[in-house]
This record gives sequence, structure tokens and C-alpha cells, in this order.
Amino acid sequence: MNSGLVLESIRLALGKILFLIDPAAKADEPIDALYARYNDAVQRQSKAVIGSKLGISADSVRKLITDPLNFALSAAKQSDGTLAAITCLRCLFLLEPILQRKLSCDAPLLIDEQTDVGQARKQVRAVELILRAMIREKHVDEDRLLERLRVLFANAPKDINRWLKDADPGDVLSGMLLRDLSAVFTHAEEWNLYEALYDRVKILEVASDRRNTIETYLADVNSIRNCVAHHKNLTRVQIELLNVYYAELVEPIQRLFRAGRTGVNPEAIATVDKSTVDRYLDLLREDLDRVGVETGETGRRTKWIVGLTALILMVVVGGFALQYFLNRAGRQARAMEYQSLGWVAASAAGGNVQARIFLGNAATDFGHVSLLAAMRMQNSTERALDLSQKVTIVQRGAQEPVSFSVPAETKAVTFCLIVPSAELESKYRVTQTWNFTEDDLIPASARIVTREDGLACKAK
Repeated sequence: MNSGLVLESIRLALGKILFLIDPAAKADEPIDALYARYNDAVQRQSKAVIGSKLGISADSVRKLITDPLNFALSAAKQSDGTLAAITCLRCLFLLEPILQRKLSCDAPLLIDEQTDVGQARKQVRAVELILRAMIREKHVDEDRLLERLRVLFANAPKDINRWLKDADPGDVLSGMLLRDLSAVFTHAEEWNLYEALYDRVKILEVASDRRNTIETYLADVNSIRNCVAHHKNLTRVQIELLNVYYAELVEPIQRLFRAGRTGVNPEAIATVDKSTVDRYLDLLREDLDRVGVETGETGRRTKWIVGLTALILMVVVGGFALQYFLNRAGRQARAMEYQSLGWVAASAAGGNVQARIFLGNAATDFGHVSLLAAMRMQNSTERALDLSQKVTIVQRGAQEPVSFSVPAETKAVTFCLIVPSAELESKYRVTQTWNFTEDDLIPASARIVTREDGLACKAK
């Protein structure tokens, strides 16, 4: 991304901000001159007066305008890389709501990149699922996780009660929204579990506190995600900032997965069809409205919520029934996600395959889990394997390694993990194909969840 073009976009946006502060001010000057005019206006008129003209509080003048501008201009002078791009994009991201409210326009963005709304929708879903999976991987035992959460959030018992109320049985993380998962992931007393993920991320090497930087990124992602959930059109600034955030947050985890150091595969999580994303956003919208999270003007409810509230007031019994079935449908949809069931991560060295089973529910007994595999050979023939006997039957809900050998002519292997679901009262199959490279295995497909049909595992 050309940080110079993004900086020029800030110059245009700052010119519009200055017009709101002082209609007589010139807007066609270099950005340093515009920034000097802005600072002079703040000194002459005070933050309170500036805030009233822009529709924000006096404290927000520094938080939403002065500090982001200062940081963006400083970063742009020191670097023309990712740091400058992120700081400039974030500055536009914070200025944009002011321009939308006061001038009915988005922040200008001069870059040539094409924006992809569909990809942005997948990304906001993936960030939430990836965080949930990373936290679960570090806290497999549900009881210990609950104890830990009660310590970390001792001053927020209402939040913990809400998580438990909204969660699927035995999975408190399923009751958390992205902001809640972010609070766990970036908590000062948990950060040591995840800090090593970002050791090689150059963009964070210049930050005084990596944890706070990640926390800020995730807060912005949460804001963008809420816009998506409430059918608001994403702007080019929001989409481009999300693209950069996603790369910085997720690519380190993808590298760990490829190295066999985590079972969380961001690429597979993000590779879903439109119907899966739509279902996720429908459930998210219900969750947000239930806990009172709103986007747009404070205190404003969406029209369908008003209608639903009126219906409940008129027909109490029908309202309770509707809520029951909506909640039930939501729980069942979440239970159909592979993260709620389980998955297999694999690596290879020579002719040996090391598969690792991860179960989504800590209460699931490995004795009730089956693992089938099918190898596709170079000549397109198939060989089936039943690896179930290699699974330990005395262990619950943790990680379980399974090792086996394959012939040299093996081209790919498909794993079929069969897991019982208490929520769905049936067994489900999680299927994924991995291709052999010269020295390892790499995912060749997304994980697919289907109801168990008793058929053999077929090579893809």
C-alpha cells in the first residue's frame, strides 16, 4: 500500500475538518501547514469549542483527532512501510465518523486497491473464531478456565454471568463476543501465553506496548464487525484498515500452524462460503441486540427490534416461545461449527505422519471419538485407514497425538474425525484433506462438518 497516497488522503480529510472549525480557512495547503492551522485553532478556540463544532466531546478532540494526526505524520516521516500505512489509515478511520455526521461524506482514500466487502465479512468472522480457538487451546479444561476467568474479571461478575447464560453447555467461550475474547486475549495476566506470537511482527517493534497495540487493533476490528452485523455499508477506509489488521494479527498464527506448533488454522477458518458467513452474522446480530450493543447514534434501536419488542408486549407467551426457538437455533448453529466439535492438525516427516486431534468440548471423552483416514496415491488409487484404535480412551477434551506411516507414493490424506455432539444429540463428521509436499503436509481444503452417516472416509 502506498503510504504517500494515504497521507494525501489525510490532508484532504484534515482540510474538511478545518472547514468545519473555520469555514474561512484554506484547505489547499501542504499537510504540515494544515496541521499547524489545526493546532492554532485548538489553541485559540479551546478543545470544548472545537468539540462542539465537530459534534464530539472536548476530551475526544485529542483522542480522535490530535493524537492520531500527530502519530500518523510522525510515522509517515520515519517510514513508508506498514507502520505508516496503519497509522494513516487509522487516523482516517477515526476522522471518518465526524465527516459522515457533519458533511455526509466518507473519508477520502486515494489508493488504487480494490475493496472486497465479501472478504471483509469473512475476516471479521474469522478473527472472532481464531481468538476463541487460541484461548481454548491454552485452556482446555473448562473448570479451570472458569476459575481463571473469575480471577481475571473479579470486578465484572455480571459479564461472567452473561457469558455463562449465553454459552453452550460446557463451553463458556461460546458465550463471549469478540470484545470479550479480546479482553481475555490481551489481559495483562494472560498476555504471556500469546506474546511470543508477535515477536517477529516488525510493525509492533516500534510500539511501546505490544499488548496495548493488539488491544487497539481488536477494538477497531470489533467496531467494524458491529457495522457489518447491522447491515451498515463498509467504507473503503474500514475495509483497507481491516485488511491490514487481519494480516498483522492472523499471519503469525498461520505460520505457527504451518510449523505444527498450534492446531488453529486461520486459513481454514476463513475459507467458508457466503451462507456460513450470513448465518454467523445473523446469530451475531441477535447476540449484540440481546446485550444492548449498538452501532450508530447512542440510544437508537434497529427497526426490527422495536417490532419484536412490541410483539412480545402484546403476546407474552408467543414472545417467550419465539425467544426460546431463536436461542435454540443459535446454539445449534454454533454447535455445527467445527470449533465446537473438533479438528485434526497434521505434519509429516519422511514417511511418518503426526496427526493431532483437538476437541472443541472439554467434556468430550476420547473414547467416543473415531478417526478415519483415506490416502490418495500418485496413481489416483485410494487406501483407507481406521486410526480409532490409536486414540487414547482415558482422556477427555485435550489434545491427542496419533502417529502412522504412509507409503512413499502417497499424494494426499483425508482425515474424517467423528465426534459426538451433546447439543445436537448426534454424531458429526469433520473432514479435511491435506496434501504432501517435499517435507511436510499442508491443508488442501477447509474443514467441512456433516452429520455422521457411517460411510467410509473418502480421499478427496
